[in-house]
Amino acid sequence: MLKPERATHQRLYESSLFRKSHAKTMILGTSRADIGLDPKHPALTPPAFNFAMGGQPLRETLALINKASELGRVHAIVFGTDFFTANAALNPPSDAVDSLFAFDEFWKPAFAMDTLLASIKTIAAQHTYDPESAGDIWTRDGLRAFGVAKVRKNGGARKLAISSEITYAGNGGYLPSPHRIFSFRSKTQDTEETYAAILRIAHEQSIDLRIFISPSHARQWELVAALGLWDKWEQWKRMIVRLNEAVAFESGSKPFAIWDFSDFLSINTEEFPPLCDKETTMHWYWESSHYKPALGNLVLDRIFGLDNPDLPTGFGVQLLTSNIDAHLKQIRSRHDLWKASHSIDVAEIQRAASKDRGAFLTEINRQCP
Repeated sequence: MLKPERATHQRLYESSLFRKSHAKTMILGTSRADIGLDPKHPALTPPAFNFAMGGQPLRETLALINKASELGRVHAIVFGTDFFTANAALNPPSDAVDSLFAFDEFWKPAFAMDTLLASIKTIAAQHTYDPESAGDIWTRDGLRAFGVAKVRKNGGARKLAISSEITYAGNGGYLPSPHRIFSFRSKTQDTEETYAAILRIAHEQSIDLRIFISPSHARQWELVAALGLWDKWEQWKRMIVRLNEAVAFESGSKPFAIWDFSDFLSINTEEFPPLCDKETTMHWYWESSHYKPALGNLVLDRIFGLDNPDLPTGFGVQLLTSNIDAHLKQIRSRHDLWKASHSIDVAEIQRAASKDRGAFLTEINRQCP
């Protein structure tokens, strides 16, 4: 049976899958890791489960690592951390329910009215719902199968990228409603404390934690700049590196490896097809936020030290306090070079980041129905 409500109840669905998986390795992070990291990669100790989910807040990542610690069977975690989740003002996903991860109470959501309504919608949509073009197919080990059908249905890679960037620039992205701010601290959330708690649990439980910053496309980092958040982006990277080394020191352990793939290198700057081109597929990306498993495989090769001749030089830098400043300076320089040679991309992103974004979306929908 087709299940159109699966995407809006991802946490309930994946919690059910995870309980049955007996996973020893867990993948965590946002939809970028959910779509891009294959649990069957040879570097991951099987069985591995992809528990990354759309908009996964840091506190949810912490809750899942706590659950892994309680279960005692998860020995390795790959955590794809993303800048927008470091915002303490980030709104929780619509399907976030804390009890989903209290697996001894997993039955409770099954009796909720929302679940009943979802069942009714499932029956009603059997002849109209196309899971491939919706990108709503998950494997039994948690990988979301985002595919070509979705890109084509949504007008092609460039149009889909612009739509995604408008979403990230709007009230549900980097500057969420109602206050449209980016802050590492709020009345109820503290980003530094949450990262530190994640690191402490991994040290205490001897979990092999591998952390990486997602290899989204250069357009995504240009959007960060267009929203006036570049300095915050750099501050965030420095924060993670500092906390990683400080918590390791207090734990009497070696720091975990943190890898940065957010750059303006050959892979991140793959050219997009023209607007309204629905047929041309990109090699590494679905759009500017989400990368394909082919790229996710390169990320896993790098962070686990696998020999792969296809890994480009410089793709993935291990961050330390000793190299962070030089690394950020290099990214700034490559950003300037990319901007100078990509005027069309920059202009599109400027409009996506502007107050005119709604009119821009209407315009591209008219151009590329």
